[in-house]
Amino acid sequence: MFINRILLTTILSLIHLQMAYAVEFTHFKLKGSLQDRNMGIKSRFASSAKSNTAVEYPPLLLEIAELLGDKYEEIGKKETDELIKNHQLGGGVLNFSGFSWYKPMGNYNITANREVAPELFSDRWIVHDTFTIYIEASTLLTNFRDQDLIEITNEAIGAFAGLTFQRVYHYYHFADTYLDGLTADFSKLFLSFTRFNGKNVLGISPYEALKKNDSFSFNAGGLVKMPIGNGLDLEGGALMQTSYASEVMIQGVGPDEVSKPDEFLRLSVEKTYNKEAAAQISLQYDFFNLLKLSLLSFELGYDFTKSHKAYLTFYESDKDLIKNSSSHAREFKNIIQGSDVVEQWEQNVTSLEDRIKENLSSKYSFLLFGNMKKRATEQVRIIKNGVEKVFFKHYGESVKYIQSLVSRIFGTLIRKIFDFSTKIQNRAELKKQLKIEYEKVRDLNVATVENTGQFSVQIKYYFQVARTDKWYNRILHKSAQSYTKRLTNLNTNIV
Repeated sequence: MFINRILLTTILSLIHLQMAYAVEFTHFKLKGSLQDRNMGIKSRFASSAKSNTAVEYPPLLLEIAELLGDKYEEIGKKETDELIKNHQLGGGVLNFSGFSWYKPMGNYNITANREVAPELFSDRWIVHDTFTIYIEASTLLTNFRDQDLIEITNEAIGAFAGLTFQRVYHYYHFADTYLDGLTADFSKLFLSFTRFNGKNVLGISPYEALKKNDSFSFNAGGLVKMPIGNGLDLEGGALMQTSYASEVMIQGVGPDEVSKPDEFLRLSVEKTYNKEAAAQISLQYDFFNLLKLSLLSFELGYDFTKSHKAYLTFYESDKDLIKNSSSHAREFKNIIQGSDVVEQWEQNVTSLEDRIKENLSSKYSFLLFGNMKKRATEQVRIIKNGVEKVFFKHYGESVKYIQSLVSRIFGTLIRKIFDFSTKIQNRAELKKQLKIEYEKVRDLNVATVENTGQFSVQIKYYFQVARTDKWYNRILHKSAQSYTKRLTNLNTNIV
């Protein structure tokens, strides 16, 4: 089946259209017809798809358009015939408010669902259409390998076990009666994705709304334990989680709504990307199965979050720019596909918020010596009422320590006997902290830090030792004197 030959490239196209953070797969090698990424897909479907802008869509959507383009009316009529007969016989509508249609395609699934419900404050009926595409990567890759379309190992397929992609199209529209809503334009249900381009969006009716949701997730990890001998064990593990979600919503403004003069369209884009990774390795010594001490260990943790929220409104005077201006039309098309770049339409922004947050932590220990580091960075960009503000925060911390041997052994015993962790005391500890904050304001085309009160830097040093009066503490005593001299105006004789 031709769709199986193009699906591998089209799932990547689907993700690329929505994700501002591209995912590159290097675990497999294309074979046969899949080596040609173009494969004449656009020319094959451009003539069969109903939209005259079919080349704007990725091949998978074009393939679905070909599969349903001449059949969606027949499918819709078949699904609604029994409901109409039941309604005409007095069966009511509460238990028969809509229908669902499901089509497994081997490598992916598509589902269409129509719900019809009365609107609370009028005599109209609300029609809610949803069209869902779901893809599970490991099944897809296994089928492609069986068809000799890709070259991939079992281990590589296993790495994709937690990777899934789902796209859901929503179309909200209205009807005068229940039956009218049940049999309303079936293209709004089965071909709703053809509405998500610059020109077709302009044809949305007042009060109608389009929404597109994407979700992408990937989880991978493993744990290994290897006995070395003589009571030594090596343990290690790693975990990675990646998720992406986006929502694009388009709403036609009606005359009865509270709106601005000549406002005809509202557009919102919300996206969140999150990535987490953790790794740990340790070398442990087991004393006769009674006490297990960590001789060497290393831990690393990282998480990154990026979110984007933009709300725009468009006016009658903007229609010509959307239709004719190449730069404005191109950016408008990208925005409705999920892009977070808003430059040409910046004056149409009612509210915009970008957030980036990144955390990195590491911990290393060898016997009683250890080192911990933390770093956290956050940036927030907000546009509202024609003013752009950027808030930035950065925090860094570094801790070096020497643990108390008695406290270390006692804590290990407590954990062994009672399965309860206690805090291990440090003989000496050196802590460094850095904190930076600033606010940047842009009004018109000027970007400056308005005053020194909006920019601050804090640097802190902290050094602590349990005691320095014993002869075996002379190294710590000298360190205390050195830090006192370097960081304070105190006389070193007091240490």
